[in-house]
Amino acid sequence: MDRPQSFLACLAQLEQWLTSQHIPYAVFGSVAASAWTDRGASLDFDRPGAHHPSERIPDIDLIVPRASLNRVKGYARAAHRGEFPVRIDTFWSECWIGFRPGSQFSYLTHWEVRILVPTRLFAPSAAPLLEQETAALDPFTLLHLYGAVGVARRGYARRPGRETEPTVVSAGNRQPREGH
Repeated sequence: MDRPQSFLACLAQLEQWLTSQHIPYAVFGSVAASAWTDRGASLDFDRPGAHHPSERIPDIDLIVPRASLNRVKGYARAAHRGEFPVRIDTFWSECWIGFRPGSQFSYLTHWEVRILVPTRLFAPSAAPLLEQETAALDPFTLLHLYGAVGVARRGYARRPGRETEPTVVSAGNRQPREGH
């Protein structure tokens, strides 16, 4: 089996495991972006300068609820030591995205800045990736997620004269949080 096929098999196994564990998730990052832009054709499966076999292939970036992080990280450690090592990254869920399935709102966070976002924006869609589909973050949300986290990282809400209450990010509109 070649690298792209092995990668797809690992991704499929991961998604099957997440589903069997009832862990809501969305794939994002370069895998999702490539799925939406060119069906995965731009993914590089032979990155030069790799120190570990998993560095030759794309990372699988996941958004999962924080309550599920320990289980997902355990799976990720095993996958990294597997026959075809793959790196599963939950960094954004650990640090910047408080994904709360079943709640109206989730959060983008950075230090003390907390931005409310409708949880529905993190609902994945079936995206074509090489010979299969993956549950990828919607391309609109994927595009704007990086910008919204950048605003939080720059401390937009902490600057003098700027609002300090959390805001709802919805389809490009900024609205004050209800009740405040």
